[in-house]
Amino acid sequence: MPTSTRYNRLNTKQLHILKLIYKFRFVTAPLLTQYQGLKSRNSVHSALGRLLEQEYVGKRVSNNDTFNNKGSRYYLLPKALKLLKADESLNANVLHAMYKNPSASEAFIDQSIEILRVSIALKRTYPDMFQIFTKSELASFDYFPDPKPAIFLNRLLLGNDLIADFMLDVFSDPRVFIMKKRVDTYLVHFDEGEWSSNTDSAYPVVLLVCPNASTERSLQRYIEQRLDNSGIDDLYFFTTTTKALLASEVEGEIWSNVVEPEKITNLNHL
Repeated sequence: MPTSTRYNRLNTKQLHILKLIYKFRFVTAPLLTQYQGLKSRNSVHSALGRLLEQEYVGKRVSNNDTFNNKGSRYYLLPKALKLLKADESLNANVLHAMYKNPSASEAFIDQSIEILRVSIALKRTYPDMFQIFTKSELASFDYFPDPKPAIFLNRLLLGNDLIADFMLDVFSDPRVFIMKKRVDTYLVHFDEGEWSSNTDSAYPVVLLVCPNASTERSLQRYIEQRLDNSGIDDLYFFTTTTKALLASEVEGEIWSNVVEPEKITNLNHL
């Protein structure tokens, strides 16, 4: 079969990279190296170069701004998308949407890269503690809010009544009304009971990563007010800033409960 032939042209490392690009939509070589926990980016550069030559991936280069060079951002091309369709664990609708990768906006690419950075920070801050699933990987599950969270964290080892699951969103746009709209989506989704009807676990804690401290405070006030008005007692929101998360150390205490924002904690204590 043609698909099998194409698979045989790629080694395991190259196929793994294609699936990581599926996971995050857009990646860079340095961030992909960090996410995989590799000491040198040489092997990643080599694999991406080979995939680029064979037209499995494309790249967007943005170097117009000397002081804000984003480097090369890699994405899947139709040849890779056709190949990955043979993998039943990948969502066909997500793969189809990725045919639009070459025309994606800079804002969309930047958001994808930011989610990859946050995922790296989570792996560093909580080593071997969570499975990290992205929006692409959640597409087949109907009981998540729509649109899906940027990241879903599932705790690997449970004990001592620890929270099992977290839904996380990353806000790059500083406009607070966008964040408020997302909060409202979670409130409606919680109230509709989709999660409790389809799973055996408590509703995940919602983690919101804000672009700066000012927007974080505004969002905290809004969430507290909405929770008071709705009478919901068992939906929990925690916030932090992108800067705090990206700079966090192992089990760093950076998360604020919106009800008691002065109390800072880490996810291992929830």
